[in-house]
Amino acid sequence: MPTLKMIFKTKPVILLVPLLFLFWGFYSYFTSPPFFLTAIDPEYPYLINGLNVAMLKFGRIGHTDHPGTAFQLFNGLVIRLTHLVAGRENIAKDVLSRPEFYLGAISLALTFVQSFLVLVIGIIGVSKIRAQHLLIFQLTPFFQSVLIDLTKRVNPDRFFIIVTLLFVIVILKYAVGDKRNNMKFAIWSGVTMGLGLATKLNYLPILFLPLFVMRGWKNRMIYGGAGLIAFTTFISPILPKFPAFREFTLQLIQHDGLYGSGESRVFNISKLVGSIEQIFNNNPELFILLTGIILVLGFLIVKKKRFNAQMLLVGFVLVFILQLIIVSKHYKNYYLAPFFTLYGYILYIISTSGEEIKLRWLRNIIQYGFPVALLIIALFDSVETHFYKSPQRITKLEEARSYVKNNISGDDYWLVEPTWESAPYVENGLVYGLSYCTHREKYEPVLSKIYPRTITYSPGDQVIRNWKCSLAEIDTVLVSGREINIYDTPGRNAKLLMRFLEENAIDLGLTISFDTVFSQPSTKTHIIKFSVSIGEDKIASMREVLHNEIETDSRDAYQRKVDRYIQEIKLNKEWLGSVREKAKEKGISLDSMLYLDAVYMIKQE
Repeated sequence: MPTLKMIFKTKPVILLVPLLFLFWGFYSYFTSPPFFLTAIDPEYPYLINGLNVAMLKFGRIGHTDHPGTAFQLFNGLVIRLTHLVAGRENIAKDVLSRPEFYLGAISLALTFVQSFLVLVIGIIGVSKIRAQHLLIFQLTPFFQSVLIDLTKRVNPDRFFIIVTLLFVIVILKYAVGDKRNNMKFAIWSGVTMGLGLATKLNYLPILFLPLFVMRGWKNRMIYGGAGLIAFTTFISPILPKFPAFREFTLQLIQHDGLYGSGESRVFNISKLVGSIEQIFNNNPELFILLTGIILVLGFLIVKKKRFNAQMLLVGFVLVFILQLIIVSKHYKNYYLAPFFTLYGYILYIISTSGEEIKLRWLRNIIQYGFPVALLIIALFDSVETHFYKSPQRITKLEEARSYVKNNISGDDYWLVEPTWESAPYVENGLVYGLSYCTHREKYEPVLSKIYPRTITYSPGDQVIRNWKCSLAEIDTVLVSGREINIYDTPGRNAKLLMRFLEENAIDLGLTISFDTVFSQPSTKTHIIKFSVSIGEDKIASMREVLHNEIETDSRDAYQRKVDRYIQEIKLNKEWLGSVREKAKEKGISLDSMLYLDAVYMIKQE
């Protein structure tokens, strides 16, 4: 058996694609803006739940929709290893204070793992298949622009590339060549398919493919059992919450909108047809790929050759149809990522089966033309996106980010509406990520110490909260003398947030003003600053009113004293500032510190 040194010496070409992928992964990461500026959905929910995994706090995992658990486990491992090597303080505080650093670590880890698996494919396949066919397998991540562009992201769709590369390794190891091992193929393909399904439900159609590769119903039963065990193992951290995952899945099936929304019907035929049309318009290479499958399949059937290849080609068509139906129901192009990861395998089967064709020109088109055509289309789309479309959008986002960095004081408040949309400040991403975390209040002390001016408002809630956790008193915020910033883009409820502030300010008899301090008409993006003015005469009248209200209140004497001290602190700027600094030092909310200071004052009486 040849050693790795001998393989690299005689077949150095197998290093080419891994190094190319490594370069592209690093280039994409280091030339892309921060995730909080362009992509917080699902990056930040997966970061927060990855932190939960890293701390072995599985009960805090709040994201069970996809279910996504396999990718959360990967993130948790990377976070733990990164903290071990480069951590500055306790892991929770380090991740929450440097979220972009840890997302970058996960992104680069994905690049390393993908490059390594492409190399493993080369090492295993170099002695089993021809160099041109091996190259097709190794180029799997480059045959579709969606997969190329995913190197900028940290999401489960990118993790699909790893799953399929593992499946390719299993194929080369146990299902190619003379020494096939159907049982081992059944077991290990079951494990990889279980991993894929635990990553995201839209990997489901790919699960049928191994059934067309293996032989014998016994092996198919083994495959099913291995897949079920693997899936259960990979989602074990969320098994207590499995009913929530099941309910979400049922909602997806029973409704025709995204994420289980829309009308209560399994299929919307007009939407289905429209989505299929969009899929083929957005992915022209599908015409080439399907033409190749049908052409080669027809030839093999007529010539009665390579029955196994015939079955596998039929399997590809079936997987594509199932993927088409699932994705067309709730269409986004990257939902097709599982099928896109099969392009290398499909081209390999088309190319090897095309060897039977006698017409040289047709054989060359099938063996060389189709792979080259897919590469050109994918690279053209990616170049257009990376160098023409994305820079225009990023330039606009960077303008807003630059304004925030240079003009928004760290002493100002951000009033954040939890939403999937990105914003030019990291707190927005963390708030969204925290929305998918149960027992999120466990992180509030740390977050409030790092970002003490972040308050959240969810439309319909009618209250503000510290980091979507404990209640914050609106009057405390309003009389603090600090400005409140609201980020406004299409899809956000900025007007609702402004109305909430205005109504509460009016109730307190405060003088208010709104000022649009940043405006970007082309993207309809604005930053609105809310200011409150409190005159000395107003403070005196408020003190007198509050004093009378407390004296006549029916609560017990002790509670009245607490309330009186809290209101006195709020109306004394120096005292309030001192309490605010103590809250920051202790890592607790301002309201909690106000209560503690009031209790302390009572004890001193």
